Amino acid sequence: MTSWRETGGEPDIARQLPCWLEELQFERQVRPIVNIVESDTMLWAWLRTFIDVGRRRLTDIGYLTRSDPKEFGRPSMLSRLRLVIG
Repeated sequence: MTSWRETGGEPDIARQLPCWLEELQFERQVRPIVNIVESDTMLWAWLRTFIDVGRRRLTDIGYLTRSDPKEFGRPSMLSRLRLVIG
């Protein structure tokens, strides 16, 4: 999150988005849609790739050290998680 914010991005726009849409005259209807994704799905494969690419990028730009990535997103940790998309 820090790397995004320090380069001008904002990864957590959930609170701002409804106001932006209203300003643009979108009709606002907010309802959560939650999916729990198991580790044998394509969405989970996307998450693994996202973590792997992110880990390398954060190491390259100095937010992680070469030893940090060993703990960041290791397969044994990922296998115990359930991805919740909402």
